[in-house]
Amino acid sequence: MAGSMKSALLFLIGAILCIVQLIISIVGFDDGIAAMASGVFAFVNIIGFFFARSGSMMAVFRTVGSYGDVEIREDTGQRIQGTPCFGFCFGIMTIFVGLLFAGQLEGSMGIIATLPAMIAGVVSILAGIVFALEYKGPYSRQVY
Repeated sequence: MAGSMKSALLFLIGAILCIVQLIISIVGFDDGIAAMASGVFAFVNIIGFFFARSGSMMAVFRTVGSYGDVEIREDTGQRIQGTPCFGFCFGIMTIFVGLLFAGQLEGSMGIIATLPAMIAGVVSILAGIVFALEYKGPYSRQVY
């Protein structure tokens, strides 16, 4: 099963932009929390890179019962491709968190300082869209 190399490269660019944001947060503002968030976003973008590159499918499970506090689940046999949703949802989250950190700085400096993270969010959204358009694996006629 082959994924989308173009989408994978977009996720990698998003990870690099998040690393740039990490450096700006540490060097420019001495903000450890923003740097930690940027590092986590870079790591998650790298996970998105591997999702997009491999084109791996995710299993769909359903709960068939429970035994005390333990739920019993079974595989339905269905498979979904979660990479487009991953890129779109993660991109929105990255932009939202970038806006939250931008609001802590005065004036337009916040938007300028968090611009790499916001661009990384847009790139992640684009990566999800590119993957949805390029994916040629099994179940490709089904909706995401």
